[in-house]
Amino acid sequence: MPIATYELSSQYLHWRFTPPSLQKAREETHASAVTRISNAMRLESSLSSGSSSISFNPPPPHELLLLQTFYLSKIREISNALNFPETVEATAVSYVKRFYLRNTAMDYHPKNIMLTCLWLSTKTENWIVEADKFADMVRADREEILKLEFVICQSLGFQFKVHHAHTAAYGLFLDMQSLDLDPTRASKLHESLTDVQALLAHARLTDLEFLYSPSQIALAAFVLVDPEEAWKWLAAKEELKPQKGDVEMGNEEMKLLLEEIGRCIREQEERKVELETVRAVDKQLRLCMNPEKDPNSALYKMKMEEKERREREEELEKAEKRAMEVDDVFG
Repeated sequence: MPIATYELSSQYLHWRFTPPSLQKAREETHASAVTRISNAMRLESSLSSGSSSISFNPPPPHELLLLQTFYLSKIREISNALNFPETVEATAVSYVKRFYLRNTAMDYHPKNIMLTCLWLSTKTENWIVEADKFADMVRADREEILKLEFVICQSLGFQFKVHHAHTAAYGLFLDMQSLDLDPTRASKLHESLTDVQALLAHARLTDLEFLYSPSQIALAAFVLVDPEEAWKWLAAKEELKPQKGDVEMGNEEMKLLLEEIGRCIREQEERKVELETVRAVDKQLRLCMNPEKDPNSALYKMKMEEKERREREEELEKAEKRAMEVDDVFG
């Protein structure tokens, strides 16, 4: 069987996990950040007050994930308000989720990362908005948006292409129309697509894209909305069985997989945003932000002074080297 385009993509090769490996990635990123930032806060305390005693109680990974998900939902609100295409929104959401697998909110607050990821996605999805105009649209500081662009690109591994479930859903919709449909069922299928896309907007806020292919997520949404057509289509494709990695899946295994994805989508759809909890996590986070990233901190100022001193020394060494070269030329 030919290998699907998705399985040749950077998304499949570098951003596909099992549930345990995804959890491990988050825990390792968090543990490393806690050690590094607690040391930075001790040094900051020593520089500013002469004492290395600190109170450092960072939010656990699951609470930071809750805060991240809250800001992911804000991407949809902003995108709708600015009439951005769905692909721009979906790509920005993926960028934020990928970024925080390799970085911590204690270094980069989700609100700032969310805005830069959204602006970056307007470029990678060819919906160009100038930085000045975008900053005005979202009422943010242009320089704050721009200064995070490179660190985000680095964290993404400069892998900007994202394969989305909502695109796969439209492909399924077109393929389902190739089955024998009477006018009534064809009209119902159009209605089903609208409901499927609404479910996939909820799926976007979950970890599903790290665990399953876009087509599996899309098909699971169709099963939730229109199981009769979904299973009929799957039966018609029996000779081209869906794959899980390089292993063919039987009908029963596929059914269980789609049900698991469907449960995750429904849970996210029914989940209510607990603003008080989000505010509490955000308040706790702001007390644990890395002082190395704060221009007003003594540690940041010390680091900048050291950087400027090194740059001066390097420039002096270059000037001395050039002078010696001139002396060599003229003897």
